Amino acid sequence: MTDELHLLTNHLESYKAFNSELPKILDRTIDCTGQEVPYHLRLAMALSELVTIASHTRKSIELYDKTLVPCNAISITLARSGLSKDSSLSAIRKAMKNAYKILETRRNNFARQIAEDRALQAGETADEWLSYYSPPRDLQGGLGTVEGLLKHFESLQVLPIGAASISTSELGTDLQTNGALIDIIKIISQGYDLGNISAKIVKSDENQTSSISALPINALLFGSEDAILFDDTLKQKFKTMFSTQLARRTIFTYSPDKGNKLNIKADKDYIDNLLKYRELEAENMYNAQLALQDDITDVIETTSSEPLTVSEGAYKLFYVYKEYNSLVSDEMTNQRPISKLARKHKQWAALKLSGTYAILDKAEAISEKHYTQAITTIELISDDLVAFERELSKDPHELFAAYCKANADNGKLTVDLHTLQKLGYVPKAQGAKTKLEDLLVMVSSYDSEGIYTIVDTSIEYQKIVTQDLVPVSFIVVD
Repeated sequence: MTDELHLLTNHLESYKAFNSELPKILDRTIDCTGQEVPYHLRLAMALSELVTIASHTRKSIELYDKTLVPCNAISITLARSGLSKDSSLSAIRKAMKNAYKILETRRNNFARQIAEDRALQAGETADEWLSYYSPPRDLQGGLGTVEGLLKHFESLQVLPIGAASISTSELGTDLQTNGALIDIIKIISQGYDLGNISAKIVKSDENQTSSISALPINALLFGSEDAILFDDTLKQKFKTMFSTQLARRTIFTYSPDKGNKLNIKADKDYIDNLLKYRELEAENMYNAQLALQDDITDVIETTSSEPLTVSEGAYKLFYVYKEYNSLVSDEMTNQRPISKLARKHKQWAALKLSGTYAILDKAEAISEKHYTQAITTIELISDDLVAFERELSKDPHELFAAYCKANADNGKLTVDLHTLQKLGYVPKAQGAKTKLEDLLVMVSSYDSEGIYTIVDTSIEYQKIVTQDLVPVSFIVVD
């Protein structure tokens, strides 16, 4: 650590920037989800939903030069399948239902006002507004196409409230099947910083889109790490997309663990204790939903669209954190280029997040407290990208070992040549048999916990089981 970095670290620590208490409303949102879901996954969903609903107010951050910065986020969340992502997200959104009803009522009123103005401009009375009425677009949408997305954004910006919110439940599948995904990500990334997207100039008038200005654009992109890591084609697409568009713009979380297991003793009272735990869990989640419902409803009812200002103390912390990130990035290994790039821009992610925290706090300015809370949040998940990039950088035989362990049934797995070639572990070329043997040698020397053998044109994997009583290893034989 350089002397400069040491001084910057000490300064940030003096403000508790790395261990500040998180906003209570964030804790309540996290508590709406089950304890067995990995914490970083719960945190990612809570952050995404809070940022999104705060951005619907169109309350931006006004910088010293009058630049308006929307409070928005692009979130990429990678986790194993079966971790209750959908039900957890539904639980959070259920608590925000009343707030969204208020937003929709206001949006419909604004849309009617626009229709009345159009009726008057056409020489009719305001009572004839229905013929000129266009209902507001849904706030939540899928990825779709580039043209559809731009038309959607164009429609949303007509009204003075409401932000864009895009989501997908399986990023790996979209990388494989949606040919427009890379261009969609480019559009979302272009609009991330200031909410501005240039007009699309095309030959056909019906496909022409206007420029987008100051529209908060949010995205929540779920994915399974298995789908991305174990398929070489998808892995390369993801690396390209992330390094060129998303690294500096994303709140990224990675939850490779299988979740938190219940710690209930298996004795005669096991069933009673299990039921008591589930009852208490349901009660706590319900109470968290009620508290969050009141908090969010109050925020939406009372928040204006007047921009947030940035306090002098928050500005100073921004510049200190910016220099800190630059020096930390310089000290990171060049073998982690995505993480290095992301680190250089964390002060910007923290600024946007501090704006959300200020809105949720019903404040009119970003304070030192809001910015330190944002730094703490960003730092809490900063190692996730480093960990995932480490997996991305593994050689094929290392990933194949992980693939076998992740997909084995009772410690056994057979992978045929077609699958090996499809996932990129064996090239689709002449001499496949030789390449199969090369993979076998590499993975066998790498993984001391498994036995790999070639059977015809397949590789069979069998986990080595260690017996506790005798210090030897053996293969379980049925």
